[in-house]
Amino acid sequence: MSSVCPYRNICRRASCPPNIRDCGLFSFLKATNQQKQTFRNKRDLQLISDLERNYVHAWNRHATSAGKGSAMGCCFEEWIRKILKRNGIPSQKGFVGFRFGKFQVDAAIPSCKSPCTILEIKMRVDIQSALMIRGLFDQLTNPDTKIGLVTFYDYTPKRQIMNIFSSWKRRFQKRFDCFHIENGWSTEIARIVNFCLCLSSSAN
Repeated sequence: MSSVCPYRNICRRASCPPNIRDCGLFSFLKATNQQKQTFRNKRDLQLISDLERNYVHAWNRHATSAGKGSAMGCCFEEWIRKILKRNGIPSQKGFVGFRFGKFQVDAAIPSCKSPCTILEIKMRVDIQSALMIRGLFDQLTNPDTKIGLVTFYDYTPKRQIMNIFSSWKRRFQKRFDCFHIENGWSTEIARIVNFCLCLSSSAN
């Protein structure tokens, strides 16, 4: 029930949904609190707290907005781009040219004009959004461009999507990878940075 929400003191939403599990803030903070019990090193806890601050701020800024879900996805995107910037990796959100025309990507490294690496950054991934990545590979104007997928929550359905991604890793070798933040905050961030660093540095 809505009355049992433990986050009312930090939430500016006027009322809770009938089922507390339908609340985005509740789901997110429940996940990060569980992560704090799993990952105890200082770097992981700093990253968790940093994303929590950004998420709660964005949630309250859009407390009455019908587009709150989209805003929270944008918050996660911005957080990843800030992480890249802190690690000396330039990135841009914007339109990148493909064979079919222009498509807006969440992060192009080092720029949208000449991306060596493209990141799609999603809170959640389902079969449909996963298959979109495959379509982008078919339409790349530069066959050497890498594409990575960054997610926060686990895949749904997990086994099918993991099988899809495993086949793409075999097919595209080092040009595709997926990064799931809940698998390990600092380790996954390090993998993302390394994936983006290789070609961004050679492009300069």
